[in-house]
Amino acid sequence: MNNTASMETATNMATANQISPLRMFTSLLVVLFMAEAIIMFTLPLLFSADVDPVENLADSVVLVILSAPFIWSLIVRPLRNAVTAEATWANALLEHVIDGVVIFDDRGVIISCNPATEAMFGHTTREVIGQRLDSLLHASSDSGGHGLHLLGMSDSPYDICRISHDVLGRRKDGSVFHMDLSVSKVNLAGKVSFIGIIRDITERKRIELELTETQAKFLQQEKMASIGQLAAGVAHEINNPIGFISSNLGTLGKYATRFTGFIKAQADVLSGMKSAEELAEERKRLKIDHILADVEGLIRESLDGADRVRKIVADLKSFSRVDEAECKYADLNECLASTINIVWNELKYKAELVRDFGEIPQVKCYPQQLNQVFMNLLVNAAHAIDRHGEITVRSWGTPGSVCVSVSDTGCGIPKEQINRIFEPFFTTKEVGKGTGLGLSISYDIVKKHNGEISVQSEVGKGTTFTVTIPAVLGG
Repeated sequence: MNNTASMETATNMATANQISPLRMFTSLLVVLFMAEAIIMFTLPLLFSADVDPVENLADSVVLVILSAPFIWSLIVRPLRNAVTAEATWANALLEHVIDGVVIFDDRGVIISCNPATEAMFGHTTREVIGQRLDSLLHASSDSGGHGLHLLGMSDSPYDICRISHDVLGRRKDGSVFHMDLSVSKVNLAGKVSFIGIIRDITERKRIELELTETQAKFLQQEKMASIGQLAAGVAHEINNPIGFISSNLGTLGKYATRFTGFIKAQADVLSGMKSAEELAEERKRLKIDHILADVEGLIRESLDGADRVRKIVADLKSFSRVDEAECKYADLNECLASTINIVWNELKYKAELVRDFGEIPQVKCYPQQLNQVFMNLLVNAAHAIDRHGEITVRSWGTPGSVCVSVSDTGCGIPKEQINRIFEPFFTTKEVGKGTGLGLSISYDIVKKHNGEISVQSEVGKGTTFTVTIPAVLGG
């Protein structure tokens, strides 16, 4: 059976229900003809006794026969031609549609397919017809064995009707490709069947992958740009502890020299070269008691400074690394503290920072991405304050979610701009001070976490951004 014959067979089956009314009408005409003959035969007999019954019957039959062609030409033939034309149009549609069309029964056995299906899978119609639908599906897409249990769905083919499924197709050469399969139930010649519309979405999947990769690059570039803008502040935050550590080490070096001199004096006393009085005088001259009291403080201060540098470097490293592919449970209070540590130099000269961290559950999230969100909100808050103001960072839990808000007492956002702040490249900052991607990327990150980000602002009074993240990330 070639492809055209297959499609004609399927089309004829599809139009069988439309021909049925024609057959019913033809049967009605036959009944009418018979009724006409009976009436024409009976009426003369009722009103006239001189009529020859045989001759009257013959006349009635002849009249019915003579009127039949006219009825056929005027009524039956136009109806039949209309149905035939519709069947021809349906067949032409199936022949030329670019999507694959597969007709199969309730057991998943393929009844027919169109040329696009041949081109898509590399099979001829003869090879496909009689096979089960799963012969066109990759094993990972068909868990039921006959193509109807798509993606682990139930046994009934009705469950996959009118639903679009992203599944993997398998070509004749064994290659695998992404396809979109939508199934509809139809009634062909009184028998329930199913029509599957197949679209090759390999190119769409490739573009989606490229978009995902591009978005990841944008995220990383924006993150690096943010760190670049904060580099001077971060360097200052690191330079302060490094400065006093260096100073303390210089002092400890001088103390070490004095300790060395005092130890030598002690050795001289032990060897009899010096007296105990001379040793006491040397201890006083070298200020050994002062050194002993000061050394502990110098070491403790230096260790604190080194730990401060370590934390800044660790937070910076964690913030700037490429995002992890998997979610993990994290404490958003720790994320906030880490981010504040990075942007502290940006904040401390512009505002008093108020931390109001509540008791919150851990959330399953991408911590580095949320750090980026918090950093964008904190830096924006600082930039919104002209001279000196207040920035409040709060966290609290609600049933099923965790909320974080960043509020400032800055200039506020005009109403005509507040609906555009999450648009890519939209910024109210002066040239060189912002890329216009910070809030847009923050919005995408929050949405990726199935969360919400909202803003409330009043010109001249300040702005509050609130981020809500589900306590457990779904999907």
